[in-house]
Amino acid sequence: MQKNKLWIWQHTNYPHFTYDSKAIETYLLETTRIQGQLEGSIKHLSLDKQHTLQTDTLLDEILFTSYMEGELLHRDSVRSSLRKQFEDVDDHKGSKHTDNIASELRASAPLGLRVG
Repeated sequence: MQKNKLWIWQHTNYPHFTYDSKAIETYLLETTRIQGQLEGSIKHLSLDKQHTLQTDTLLDEILFTSYMEGELLHRDSVRSSLRKQFEDVDDHKGSKHTDNIASELRASAPLGLRVG
């Protein structure tokens, strides 16, 4: 009996996966179309709303990634750490751990990314 593989690196062919490009082409085209609609919609938002959306997206990314790794983080702590990294606002609600996560995210963020 084969054990379920939890992590991608546990699969036999990792990192040399094969796939059928025709089988995923429809999904990729649909994803690209929806992404374009989303980008178009975001441009109609005020800068403040765009920054809030960016913050919430980064916040969710950190929380869900940590959850997948078995770690539960406090939303307010992560939000505070993001504000500290991207807005230079320190309300002292972040922890050293969430500050480090936000710092790593900032280091890997595209230039010009500003949240708020």
